[in-house]
Parts: sequence; structure tokens; C-alpha cells
Amino acid sequence: GGDSSMFRVFRDVVKREGFWALYIGVANPLAALTILNTLNFSQYAKFRRFYEIRDNIIANGGFEWKILLAGASVGPLSSLISTPFELVKTQMVLHSKELGSSSTSSVVTAGNIIRQHGPDALYCGHLVNTTREMVFIASYFTFYEHTKKGITTAASQVGLHSSMAIPLAGGISGAASW
Repeated sequence: GGDSSMFRVFRDVVKREGFWALYIGVANPLAALTILNTLNFSQYAKFRRFYEIRDNIIANGGFEWKILLAGASVGPLSSLISTPFELVKTQMVLHSKELGSSSTSSVVTAGNIIRQHGPDALYCGHLVNTTREMVFIASYFTFYEHTKKGITTAASQVGLHSSMAIPLAGGISGAASW
């Protein structure tokens, strides 16, 4: 068959390589994203205080532009971690056929890049990635801060506990930011 549905791919991988094969390569990105998100949220909180973001503007339904500034300010620090991560991930995808499989780890790929081109090569595209991080993080926190109150109100009106507002606002903000 010509059926190439996602379900069939999952079924074939599980049949050939076992269930845990679906999770090969997840550890390094998971670790990097955990570090990155911890950094992003903690730095945003610091910039939020630094720029003296006015919660009363948001509470009254207004737009607090300083959130954009606080989020964008996180981008340069965030990109110090995300640039090598994104570069290695992209190189793994681009060169997976040359490597003969997709099972080469990101650590091995990073090591190969460093050996062939030097440590600075891990920061190829850093300026573009920094700009991307600044736009994404500024958008994310702006959506998050400005939708959280509305979601809290809407959740309580449909009988959901208000604690659902934070993960819902986070999920909507993540999708909207991309």
C-alpha cells in the first residue's frame, strides 16, 4: 500500500522496533527545552519587574506594551542556548541520509560539527535565531499576559476551575506566537 497515514507510520515503527522507538531522540531536546523554558520564564519575571509592568492596565482590559519589551529582552540570552540546539537539530535532519540513519545523537552531531568547523560553528545563524527568539518570546508573553484574565473569566462562566486558565493561556499563547 500507498497508505502513508501517521497511524500507519506509528504502527509500522512499533511493529519493527518496539513502542519505545517512538521516543528515540527525545531526551536531548527535552533537556534543552526544559533549561530554555526555565531560563525564559525566570528572565521574563526579572525583566517584568525591571520595566515595571503595570498589571492594572491588563486588569482593566488595556494593552501593556512593556510586556513586549520584557519578552524581547529575554531573546538574546535565550538564543545562547537555542542557537546550538536548533543548528544541531537542523543538521541532523539535513544530513540524516548521509549518516545512513536518523539514530545519530545530537551530542555526536554537535561533536562532529565542532571537529570539522570549530566550536564557533555551533553559533552559525546566531543573529537570525536571536531575532526569532526575541519576536517569539515577546509575542508569547504578550499573548499570555493579555489572555490569562479573559480565559480565567470564561473558564469560571463555563464551570471550569480558574486554575485551568494558566495552562490554557500558555497553550493558546504558544500556538498563537508561532
